[in-house]
Amino acid sequence: MTEKTFFRQALDQAGHVAYASIIVAAFVFPIPPVLAVIAAIWLGILRELNQHDRGWDFSRMSKLDLSFWAGGAIVTALLIGG
Repeated sequence: MTEKTFFRQALDQAGHVAYASIIVAAFVFPIPPVLAVIAAIWLGILRELNQHDRGWDFSRMSKLDLSFWAGGAIVTALLIGG
């Protein structure tokens, strides 16, 4: 696998934050913000597991990608749901 450039990595992580924010925004009103964050992080985990066809090998998931999923979800929940 080739190393991503800084610009490509920044776009990739911005996408993770955006997806997590959209998921939290969609779920924060019917369910409590904490559950919306958990749903967004869980969907992020599922996406990372399926992205490179790795199966259920949690040790090969990108910790950087998951941290941006979680960060985006938490910040959005704090901004929207208090």
